[in-house]
Amino acid sequence: MADPISIMPVPPTRAAEPAVEKELAAARDRTKALQVAELLVRPHPIIAGWVARREKEIRKGEQVYDRRLKRLVRPSAFTPQERRRHRMLDALLKALEAQKILVTEGERLELFATSGRERIEFQFRAKLQQVRRPLTADEQRWRSSGDKDYKLELVETDILIFEVKGWLPGGLRRNWQDGRKGTVEMMVGDILATLVAAFPLMAVEREQREKAEERRRIEAQRRYELEQQRKLEENRFRRLLEHAGRWREAELARSFVAALRAAIPDPTVVIEDKLASEWLDWAEARATQYDPLASDPLDVFESIADVTNWTYRDR
Repeated sequence: MADPISIMPVPPTRAAEPAVEKELAAARDRTKALQVAELLVRPHPIIAGWVARREKEIRKGEQVYDRRLKRLVRPSAFTPQERRRHRMLDALLKALEAQKILVTEGERLELFATSGRERIEFQFRAKLQQVRRPLTADEQRWRSSGDKDYKLELVETDILIFEVKGWLPGGLRRNWQDGRKGTVEMMVGDILATLVAAFPLMAVEREQREKAEERRRIEAQRRYELEQQRKLEENRFRRLLEHAGRWREAELARSFVAALRAAIPDPTVVIEDKLASEWLDWAEARATQYDPLASDPLDVFESIADVTNWTYRDR
């Protein structure tokens, strides 16, 4: 390979916070040592539903879509790996319900543990590996020149993985799998304690988020109210300026009418069937009517008080 390859150590796992360690220790004290049975006896309703569904599919003999392998498969009896997964899940689900944690199954067969308002999605699955398989006779028939003579498929390995789908608070562990340190059967107790400890921690963080959101809401409301008050003050002052402008224009009009009276030598001249003196009287009456101070001056403030944030739509 032409490009250089850097080999870096795995970054250390972030240490759990003291509150998390305390809650995890309390959860370990509350949960008894969890043992996985050698045989599946009186399985949990969810596991029993899986078994009944597989038996029904085998009887029908039709291909079904496997969500894990992402392809159609012909149903067959459970493999030893699947039975092993069922036994571990059976022990875990029963132990969770003994801790007053509700376990439910979703429409896509996903599993949820629920306590109060908190919910954790999790799954027990086999690690998948991509392999090449030879083409079937039918696939060979439709194969074009240059096409690959194999097909890539996902197959299950012997490694089992338990993982929490999503976030857990305080750096709690979210993944367990078979490895050099032991099998998942040896880790089921730690898985149980982690899930039990997660719920009160999630509740605390949810409450903190809700309080922070409430503070943001209150602050946003305060800013909104200040903005509305500012807008109202601007609109009221705009109305005051309108009255002031009308008062000044009325004063200007009256002064102009007075100048007209002095400048017109003959007020009996008829213009459009009306005497010049009548035109002067009309102009003076209109100026007085236009003046906001011609009536009760308090009407100015009543007019200002009627102004709202929506009085002027141009801003």
